[in-house]
Amino acid sequence: MWRCQSCGREYDEWVDKCYTCDIPRSENDLNQESKSEDNNNRINHVKTKFEKLRRYSNLIVSVGYILAGIQILYSLLLLSNMYYLGGTEGFLIITATVISVVLTIVTFTIIGHMILVFLDIEENTRQTSEKLDNLSSIIEEQE
Repeated sequence: MWRCQSCGREYDEWVDKCYTCDIPRSENDLNQESKSEDNNNRINHVKTKFEKLRRYSNLIVSVGYILAGIQILYSLLLLSNMYYLGGTEGFLIITATVISVVLTIVTFTIIGHMILVFLDIEENTRQTSEKLDNLSSIIEEQE
Protein backbone atom coordinates (compact mmCIF):
# COMPACT_ATOMS: atom_id res chain seq x y z
CA MET A 1 0.00 0.00 0.00
CA TRP A 2 1.06 3.56 -0.65
CA ARG A 3 -0.56 6.85 0.29
CA CYS A 4 -0.94 9.95 -1.85
CA GLN A 5 0.75 12.84 -0.07
CA SER A 6 -1.67 15.34 -1.58
CA CYS A 7 -5.07 13.85 -0.76
CA GLY A 8 -4.14 11.04 1.66
CA ARG A 9 -5.93 8.32 -0.30
CA GLU A 10 -4.38 4.83 -0.11
CA TYR A 11 -3.69 2.67 -3.15
CA ASP A 12 -2.43 -0.85 -3.80
CA GLU A 13 1.18 -1.32 -4.88
CA TRP A 14 0.26 -1.93 -8.53
CA VAL A 15 -1.47 1.47 -8.93
CA ASP A 16 0.82 3.93 -10.74
CA LYS A 17 -0.85 7.22 -9.90
CA CYS A 18 -3.42 8.84 -7.63
CA TYR A 19 -6.77 8.88 -9.44
CA THR A 20 -8.01 11.84 -7.40
CA CYS A 21 -5.01 14.17 -7.78
CA ASP A 22 -3.55 12.70 -10.97
CA ILE A 23 -0.09 12.68 -9.33
CA PRO A 24 2.23 9.78 -10.31
CA ARG A 25 3.33 7.43 -7.57
CA SER A 26 7.00 8.23 -8.27
CA GLU A 27 6.41 11.88 -7.28
CA ASN A 28 4.67 10.78 -4.10
CA ASP A 29 7.63 8.53 -3.25
CA LEU A 30 10.05 11.42 -3.84
CA ASN A 31 7.95 13.68 -1.64
CA GLN A 32 7.95 11.09 1.15
CA GLU A 33 11.71 10.59 0.88
CA SER A 34 12.43 14.32 0.91
CA LYS A 35 10.11 14.84 3.89
CA SER A 36 11.77 12.05 5.87
CA GLU A 37 15.20 13.37 4.84
CA ASP A 38 14.26 16.89 5.97
CA ASN A 39 12.92 15.47 9.23
CA ASN A 40 16.16 13.52 9.81
CA ASN A 41 18.26 16.63 9.07
CA ARG A 42 16.16 18.65 11.53
CA ILE A 43 16.52 16.00 14.24
CA ASN A 44 20.30 15.77 13.70
CA HIS A 45 20.61 19.57 13.86
CA VAL A 46 18.62 19.68 17.11
CA LYS A 47 20.69 16.87 18.64
CA THR A 48 23.93 18.61 17.67
CA LYS A 49 22.72 21.89 19.12
CA PHE A 50 21.66 20.22 22.37
CA GLU A 51 24.95 18.33 22.69
CA LYS A 52 26.77 21.66 22.46
CA LEU A 53 24.54 23.11 25.15
CA ARG A 54 25.18 20.08 27.38
CA ARG A 55 28.91 20.61 26.94
CA TYR A 56 28.53 24.30 27.75
CA SER A 57 26.61 23.38 30.88
CA ASN A 58 29.43 21.10 32.02
CA LEU A 59 31.93 23.83 31.16
CA ILE A 60 30.04 26.35 33.31
CA VAL A 61 30.08 23.99 36.31
CA SER A 62 33.81 23.34 35.76
CA VAL A 63 34.52 27.08 35.61
CA GLY A 64 32.76 27.44 38.96
CA TYR A 65 35.06 24.86 40.56
CA ILE A 66 38.13 26.44 38.97
CA LEU A 67 37.17 29.88 40.28
CA ALA A 68 36.57 28.39 43.73
CA GLY A 69 40.05 26.85 43.64
CA ILE A 70 41.58 30.18 42.63
CA GLN A 71 39.75 31.86 45.52
CA ILE A 72 41.14 29.30 47.96
CA LEU A 73 44.69 29.77 46.64
CA TYR A 74 44.33 33.55 46.86
CA SER A 75 43.12 33.38 50.45
CA LEU A 76 46.02 31.09 51.38
CA LEU A 77 48.43 33.54 49.76
CA LEU A 78 46.78 36.40 51.63
CA LEU A 79 47.04 34.52 54.93
CA SER A 80 50.70 33.68 54.36
CA ASN A 81 51.53 37.34 53.65
CA MET A 82 49.70 38.45 56.78
CA TYR A 83 51.26 35.97 59.18
CA TYR A 84 51.60 38.68 61.78
CA LEU A 85 47.83 39.18 61.98
CA GLY A 86 46.03 38.12 65.08
CA GLY A 87 43.46 35.39 65.30
CA THR A 88 40.49 37.61 64.50
CA GLU A 89 41.76 38.89 61.14
CA GLY A 90 42.80 35.41 60.02
CA PHE A 91 39.43 34.04 61.06
CA LEU A 92 37.64 36.75 59.06
CA ILE A 93 39.71 35.96 55.96
CA ILE A 94 38.99 32.25 56.26
CA THR A 95 35.28 32.89 56.86
CA ALA A 96 35.03 35.26 53.87
CA THR A 97 36.87 32.74 51.71
CA VAL A 98 34.58 29.87 52.70
CA ILE A 99 31.47 31.94 52.02
CA SER A 100 32.85 33.14 48.68
CA VAL A 101 33.87 29.63 47.58
CA VAL A 102 30.48 28.16 48.52
CA LEU A 103 28.60 30.93 46.71
CA THR A 104 30.75 30.55 43.59
CA ILE A 105 30.32 26.78 43.42
CA VAL A 106 26.58 26.93 44.12
CA THR A 107 25.96 29.74 41.61
CA PHE A 108 27.82 28.11 38.73
CA THR A 109 26.38 24.67 39.51
CA ILE A 110 22.85 26.07 39.54
CA ILE A 111 23.38 27.85 36.23
CA GLY A 112 24.80 24.69 34.63
CA HIS A 113 21.97 22.51 35.91
CA MET A 114 19.32 25.03 34.87
CA ILE A 115 20.55 24.67 31.30
CA LEU A 116 20.19 20.89 31.59
CA VAL A 117 16.67 21.23 33.02
CA PHE A 118 15.60 23.48 30.13
CA LEU A 119 17.10 20.99 27.65
CA ASP A 120 15.19 18.13 29.28
CA ILE A 121 11.95 20.13 29.16
CA GLU A 122 12.48 20.89 25.47
CA GLU A 123 13.29 17.26 24.61
CA ASN A 124 10.23 16.01 26.52
CA THR A 125 8.05 18.57 24.75
CA ARG A 126 9.39 17.50 21.35
CA GLN A 127 8.85 13.80 22.14
CA THR A 128 5.31 14.50 23.33
CA SER A 129 4.60 16.45 20.15
CA GLU A 130 5.88 13.58 17.99
CA LYS A 131 3.75 11.08 19.91
CA LEU A 132 0.67 13.28 19.53
CA ASP A 133 1.35 13.60 15.79
CA ASN A 134 1.62 9.81 15.50
CA LEU A 135 -1.55 9.37 17.50
CA SER A 136 -3.46 11.86 15.37
CA SER A 137 -2.32 10.11 12.17
CA ILE A 138 -3.49 6.77 13.59
CA ILE A 139 -6.86 8.28 14.48
CA GLU A 140 -7.19 9.79 10.99
CA GLU A 141 -6.42 6.42 9.40
CA GLN A 142 -9.13 4.73 11.45
CA GLU A 143 -11.76 7.27 10.49
